[in-house]
Amino acid sequence: MVPGTSRWLADQHPYVTLDEWCVVPDHVHGILVLGGSQTGFHCDRRPIGRLVGAFKTVSTKQINLMRGTPGTMVWQPGYHDRPIRDDEERRRIREYIRTNSRGGS
Repeated sequence: MVPGTSRWLADQHPYVTLDEWCVVPDHVHGILVLGGSQTGFHCDRRPIGRLVGAFKTVSTKQINLMRGTPGTMVWQPGYHDRPIRDDEERRRIREYIRTNSRGGS
């Protein structure tokens, strides 16, 4: 992952936590945890699509700066998301992500 980018969303949006994640040659797997509002704390909650888009924009700029390739496309358009329903499902998805980071399927 691009240095600092993996935490960028959480730094910008306090209701976002990055759980398990990995980068594989042609895509990224990750679990974003979106927390509720805190008492006495107003936050501008963004839709998941805007959060993913912001991550792609920031990481693309950093990757292209490091590679000396300004304006080069890094990410494909779109993304796939789905809610995680319970702790067991989260455990299974975390294991899948860990397996992918070691070259699994």
